[in-house]
Amino acid sequence: MDYRGIYKITTVMKHLALQNWKSEISEAKGTIDSIIQSLKNGKRFFMVEGVHDPSSKAFLIAYLHKAVTMPIMIITSRQDDAEELLVNIDFFLRSQMIQGGNLKTGLQLPHIYNLPPWEILPYEPVSPDKDISGERLKVMGSLTSSVSEADSVSRSFVLLVPAESVIQRVIPKEILNNAVLRLGLGDSLERDIISESLVVGGYRRSDIVEDKGEFSIRGGILDIYPPDSQNPFRIEFMADTVESIREFDPSTQRSIREVKDVKIVPARELILRKDILERGIGTIKGWSGNGEDIVKRLESGLPVPGVERLSPFFYEKMDTIFDYVPSDTIVIVDEPSLLYKKIEDFWKLVEREYRESMLRGDLSPPPADLFVSENELRGLLELRYTIQLNSLKLSEEDVCTIFDIEPVEQFKGDFDLFLKSVNIWLMNGFKVIIVSHTEGQAERLKEILAENGLGAELEIGLRGQEVMGAGSFTRTLKPLNPQPLQIMIGRLSNGIMISSERLVFISEEDIFGQSRKLKVKKRAKRESFSTGLRDLTIGDYVVHVEHGIGQYLGTRDIRISGIEEEFLEIEYEGSEKLYIPMDGLGLIQKYIGGGGIKPPLDKLGGLSWGRTKERIKRSIREMAKELLIISATREIVKGFAFSPDTHWHKEFADSFEYDETEDQIQAILDVVADMERDKPMDRLICGDVGYGKTEVAMRGAFKSVFDGKQAALLVPTTILAQQHFQTFTDRFHSFPIKIEVLSRFRSRKEQDSIIRELANGGVDIVIGTHRLLQKDVKFKDLGLVIIDEEQRFGVAHKERLKKLRETVDVLTLTATPIPRTLHLALAGVRDLSIIETPPQNRLAIKTFIKKFSDEIIRQAFVREMDRGGQIFFVHNRVESIYSIARYIQNLVPNVRIAVIHGQMHERNMEEIMLQFIDREYDCLLCTTIIESGLDIPAANTIIINRADKLGLAQLYQLRGRVGRDRHQAYAYLLIPGEDILSETMRKRLIAIEELSDLGSGFRLAERDMEIRGAGNLLGTEQSGQIAAVGFDLYCKLMEETVRELKGEGVNEEIEPSLRLMVKGYIPKEYIGDLNQRLDMYKKIDMVITSEDVNIVRDELRDRYGDIPEPVEILLSTAELKILSKELKIEKVDLSGGRITLTFNKATPVSADNFIKFINKGSKGSAGSGWKGMKFLSGDTVQLFIGDGDWKRRYIDIKKSLQMLASAC
Repeated sequence: MDYRGIYKITTVMKHLALQNWKSEISEAKGTIDSIIQSLKNGKRFFMVEGVHDPSSKAFLIAYLHKAVTMPIMIITSRQDDAEELLVNIDFFLRSQMIQGGNLKTGLQLPHIYNLPPWEILPYEPVSPDKDISGERLKVMGSLTSSVSEADSVSRSFVLLVPAESVIQRVIPKEILNNAVLRLGLGDSLERDIISESLVVGGYRRSDIVEDKGEFSIRGGILDIYPPDSQNPFRIEFMADTVESIREFDPSTQRSIREVKDVKIVPARELILRKDILERGIGTIKGWSGNGEDIVKRLESGLPVPGVERLSPFFYEKMDTIFDYVPSDTIVIVDEPSLLYKKIEDFWKLVEREYRESMLRGDLSPPPADLFVSENELRGLLELRYTIQLNSLKLSEEDVCTIFDIEPVEQFKGDFDLFLKSVNIWLMNGFKVIIVSHTEGQAERLKEILAENGLGAELEIGLRGQEVMGAGSFTRTLKPLNPQPLQIMIGRLSNGIMISSERLVFISEEDIFGQSRKLKVKKRAKRESFSTGLRDLTIGDYVVHVEHGIGQYLGTRDIRISGIEEEFLEIEYEGSEKLYIPMDGLGLIQKYIGGGGIKPPLDKLGGLSWGRTKERIKRSIREMAKELLIISATREIVKGFAFSPDTHWHKEFADSFEYDETEDQIQAILDVVADMERDKPMDRLICGDVGYGKTEVAMRGAFKSVFDGKQAALLVPTTILAQQHFQTFTDRFHSFPIKIEVLSRFRSRKEQDSIIRELANGGVDIVIGTHRLLQKDVKFKDLGLVIIDEEQRFGVAHKERLKKLRETVDVLTLTATPIPRTLHLALAGVRDLSIIETPPQNRLAIKTFIKKFSDEIIRQAFVREMDRGGQIFFVHNRVESIYSIARYIQNLVPNVRIAVIHGQMHERNMEEIMLQFIDREYDCLLCTTIIESGLDIPAANTIIINRADKLGLAQLYQLRGRVGRDRHQAYAYLLIPGEDILSETMRKRLIAIEELSDLGSGFRLAERDMEIRGAGNLLGTEQSGQIAAVGFDLYCKLMEETVRELKGEGVNEEIEPSLRLMVKGYIPKEYIGDLNQRLDMYKKIDMVITSEDVNIVRDELRDRYGDIPEPVEILLSTAELKILSKELKIEKVDLSGGRITLTFNKATPVSADNFIKFINKGSKGSAGSGWKGMKFLSGDTVQLFIGDGDWKRRYIDIKKSLQMLASAC
């Protein structure tokens, strides 16, 4: 069915019968204003009842803040509640609709903070995630200023604190305040003092700053990555004076923008000045418990896992968060009964964990030194202005019951009811504000309202704008909009009506039903593969294009013609050495082979390496022929060219709940461009787990259905099919598109009905397992096939997919690309789009390899259940899975366990999965059936039993089932013991533990090549070929072979030899770290254009400071080499005032070109430096240039080569 032109929203009658509206509110026992007045009269305690929902509470808090202009701290029972309140309060403070306090245009908005909990078990020897610590330190560092400064701006804040944070004792305020570094342009401070201060604050010194909590000093440049910052900073000094401060991208190491100043908070919540360290060591030595190892590590400056929990040993007195806020702060206790129940439960957990730690012999301070008791908290609250918020109206005491804030009706897609209600509100003099998440959805709402005679003003952008200034964000208000019906971009949990203010707020969820997630911001993307030598270490194997496989031994300084140069030292067979100059690193690649087997070293000057390359090219040729037949068929076959995007496509895109990342946008554009061509698409979308590949697929599916064609999504498991079905249904709910799922979860009758509808066009999008590939499944008009996790399908299924690729558009999604998919994509047989940007606020998964033990498993369960989360326990043996269930139940008696495995009945499995998603169970005990695609944000701990039995890609996919939410996620890889691990197993487990950062999928695919070899993924023959030459060279040979088979030919690479009397190099004083120096040498050697040289020059200046003369010579030489390559010049020899050029026979320079060159030189030689020319032989000429220093001569040579090139 063709849907173009029929997407219209049904309008309703413009004239509605108005109902009687209760326009006057009866005298209430209390209103918001009465609370404010009582506070101003000095009343210190209030109990407020009848405030039910987050939006109502947020409005009350925002109104209160504007009226009394005092700091506010809100204590919630859960972190999720704090985050939801923060979003709502932020909206109301920005919206400027609050009338209390005579709000004026230009008034600065308060800062809104959230102090998150550590999300680790008490007494667990694990440090909190650096992002969590960074956020906490940012909040506490900001609060120290608020307490010490008297001006209203710094004191104007709203702080949200969940129960676990409010009872946790924190670093003394004065010590933290003294440890915060504030640097601005023109400030003077010795770098040695800065370095010492950073180490004391927990920063790690590193050669290159890529991660939070790292710093690096290179000459007059300090790079530092504060844990509370989105990006690191580069501070450049002139002597000891700050000359510039720049924010830079950690992935590219390039500066983004300049800032005027920077505030550097410590990297951890334990600051170990010398006196504090000595005090702590002395206390620990006199304390019972096993502290000897900790003392040794502290004295040696080595990190101590979970050292923050030992803070009471180092400080005489710990502070609480109450010490960080002014004495006149209003404390709002949200749902006190829930809060005190949470505190009671947490204290039970603390005392139990303390007993367990003492039994283990751990060094553990008493609970009272780390946490605030309920009685102490009540005492702290008695000293403050306190307001208790209760949803229920239960008390008979002197309470204030809020009558004039109430939730609005839930319309749930009923537009008639929605429009009728809006009309009634407006007729009764209410101002109506509709809150939409996205600009596209807001525009759509505006159109619907206009069609029904309701003109609405659309406010684009946030009312509270954030403006960078003086290293901090200043939040200001825009002017008030008097329009009675208004649409604003923002986020509100639910709509509310405030009768006394004649205000109605309607959320997007009220109109359309419950939304899925918050919008997110962009995050800087990371490199998937590095072509440099940054991670090259001594002993690694390398591949030289001409000489074969050798072993890297380091670098050596060798004196040649009186000049000392740095060379790479490579050892070959028979201990023969090859010394490679730093300007020849383009011929070197790090060896990535297979199977963990050491490759044999080649013999220098031998014939075997050349024969090996020829043999491999023959093998590749056979494999590539088959692939190219498919590719060629796609080029020959006339495919369907989809129509260009319309405003309906834009509307579908705008209804996406996230801000697309740059990578995601590019992937979508790639897919759209492919689909609009008249050739069948075959594109691979590679993105890490949870990075938004599904949205790219849904854009393609929408485009297919919009043009009257069908789309099919093929997934490896029935569970994944069910979850994708739900995701697609939610995403397409506003459009008349029929979506079905075809899998074992459907009965035979249901399957037959779906198959009939596919054949007659009744189904637009079908999601299914390999069942979709069976012969009885016929489509009326299939336009797009989406394949999720192709590596999970068998050989027979892949053969069927090969046939599909010849005729229809195919889009493949994967998080861990199999090596064959990877190198084919890179070699140009398939198109590739990479999504490398992780979602904002997502934390890297903490991964542990542990021996199977009761204590480890119990701790993991207790931690997750304590924060209300869920657990996956993977046990991949069906015959013993119920024994494991009984074991877990005995270990953690209160856990609710569900079991699923592949041998269960489909209906039963589906029912259990839905119950787990609805949080009826705490733990899902399962086989690897959950490996692909399950997305359950509440599940943030996964325990994988016998992890040594699983492959690297399997482990990565399983670990990806957690960490989908903003909470810290944990993955435990359990093994029986270290002695049973093979070398391959050990490497695999270490790899998954090391690559815990966001966006590791591509690097894991590369590492898997090293560890496991290509195996049957490439076929045993191709696996052997990769082992012989290394993966990088294999890909290069593959690319050359494909080009030859396509008839494109392979241009002969000319590597010019330049002898220019002066030699460029990178001084060790300029770039001290060898790997960074090697990486930069390789970058310079790999430049292709003069523009590339300028980019490298800018990068050097940005990262390392002013460029010294030897590096300028190196860069200028690279430019001459580029020009020489273009002209196919094999040698450039400078001697005195003569340049001798030796040309390759394939040179584009002809005799006619030389005549033109001579004429140009004689007519316009001014400034060129060219004095004449002489032919020495058929392929060699000599140019005469003037005298001068190296710069003058380089300019003359460059201009001569440019003139020669322009003559061609």
